[in-house]
Amino acid sequence: MDISIEIKGSFPKLDEKLLQKFEKLLEDRFKFKSLPQEYKDFLLKHNGGYIHPNDLVYEDKEFEEVVSFSTPLEFRDGSIDEPNLIMMFTVWLEEDMRSFEDSIEDWDIYSIVPSNIYSREDFDILPKFMMSIGLCNSINSGDLLCISLYENDFGSIYYHPNKSMHPVPFYGDFFTNRRTEIYEKYKIDAETDLDSPEFDEVNDEIRRAYFVKVADSFNDLWKNLKIIRY
Repeated sequence: MDISIEIKGSFPKLDEKLLQKFEKLLEDRFKFKSLPQEYKDFLLKHNGGYIHPNDLVYEDKEFEEVVSFSTPLEFRDGSIDEPNLIMMFTVWLEEDMRSFEDSIEDWDIYSIVPSNIYSREDFDILPKFMMSIGLCNSINSGDLLCISLYENDFGSIYYHPNKSMHPVPFYGDFFTNRRTEIYEKYKIDAETDLDSPEFDEVNDEIRRAYFVKVADSFNDLWKNLKIIRY
């Protein structure tokens, strides 16, 4: 990671005991067994916060700087989608951290548990073992940075472009082809009623199809972040 990239507005610092309580909360709520060590190390150092620079709207500047990462996504015009990373979600444990309330600079930074509840239970976006950890592009975008907790790619980092902000056709046939491959794999089609419990695995795989792998690990993502100047 470029040394000029900073994290500002972090929530109160975590220790190992608080982190263990947080993992227990995730297990109770979402059945997550553990978190990747690299990501836990990050949380112990930075309890979330805003990524800087992130000068998206400053009329008094001659240029704008944002922190971005690469994806395999291409827009229909052939340009590569390089999302701007604007925020890492925080850990907030109400009972254990209440005494730190006055030290928090900005309550608008998203917290991990409420954000995952919102994306999972209200909008049914997140796959079963995918956890949202950051936000990209703008506060209201819904473009998520996520970490995989699946055994087959535990710790890998994924990007999810919000389909309401970035409709599937923006990326040509990329996501359509992914969904078609799943239909062919399970010998189903668009007319198949997927509401039955027997299709839980299929539905989870369909949700995963809209998450694009951007790094093999948290540290791999972090060291490849770059500052783009417009």
